[in-house]
Amino acid sequence: MFQKILVAIAPSKTARYPFETALNLATSKTSLMLLHVLFSETKSDLEASPPLPVEDFLGRNSSSSNTGRRQQQNIADAGLELLQLQAEIANALGIATTYAQVSGVPGLAICDFARTWEADLIVIGQQKNSGLPKLFPEDTSGYVTRHAPCSVLMVRSPVEPREPIIYAQPRSYVTSNPFRRTD
Repeated sequence: MFQKILVAIAPSKTARYPFETALNLATSKTSLMLLHVLFSETKSDLEASPPLPVEDFLGRNSSSSNTGRRQQQNIADAGLELLQLQAEIANALGIATTYAQVSGVPGLAICDFARTWEADLIVIGQQKNSGLPKLFPEDTSGYVTRHAPCSVLMVRSPVEPREPIIYAQPRSYVTSNPFRRTD
């Protein structure tokens, strides 16, 4: 059904759910693209964020700027490691899989990448509300759902892990109906 599935991946505890969903949808004729977007500040992002201290702006306070660069590098490394691991799993299952890591505003980057790659479907996890609706009126999954050039499947992660319910035998509603007259 779907020939090209783009899977938006974020290194988190729930990253496996969109990936597993995409694997379940994929066939041997499907191409998967795993995408991790490194958030980068744009003009609109700078308007919403607090201003930098003058020392940081001028480069005099190198310890805080080095810490920020180190954190960005750690996020990039974790994302790349996750992409590589998931690509290996999908390829081992016989699904042609590649991956990419790009910088940008996540919603925009995912939609642009899907357009360029000509994706048939985007699989994305639903983010929990961060409690900042006034600063960020729209989360990434909401933006992608509204602006994607193709179909979007939003995957919710379970609130708590639970065992599947398995019924050993079908229940007969005729015999267990409490409203049935027996006279």
